[in-house]
Amino acid sequence: MTYAGDTTPVKTEANPGQATAGGRLARVTAYWAGEGDYYTGKCISATGVHLHDGHCAVDPSIIPYGSVVEIAGVGKYLAVDTGSAVVSRTAAREGGHTSAERNALVVDLFFQSRSEGEKFAAAASKYTSITWWTPASTGMLAQAARSLFAEEDWSKIHSKQL
Repeated sequence: MTYAGDTTPVKTEANPGQATAGGRLARVTAYWAGEGDYYTGKCISATGVHLHDGHCAVDPSIIPYGSVVEIAGVGKYLAVDTGSAVVSRTAAREGGHTSAERNALVVDLFFQSRSEGEKFAAAASKYTSITWWTPASTGMLAQAARSLFAEEDWSKIHSKQL
């Protein structure tokens, strides 16, 4: 069985869809090209992969780069980026009303356009359940999730796993 962070089980082929209570609680935020630092402005992720829709920023000490993150009610995203506010969980700590919300992971979804990012941020649930398949996950479900991102430069992502 694969675990997300502490002891929360993550979907794997041996454990399909049986993550505890649907997964781990996360504060989902949005960012876009032109926002933030030099690299984000140039659509360059922490792994060196060119950012585009379908990518997300995570805390790589919990969710490894190259993982496919499934956000309940939203979709699947490839973990290729990070940021200090994601690692420190700033949005969760500042916006959480309960202890669980303040301690939630932060997943920041990348959008090509600012208008789409702002639209998502305004309409989407702020806190939701997430699960993920790590790059080491095996089985048909993990392979199917990764196949959504087959065009990515996996060598760049794997070089950041060291």
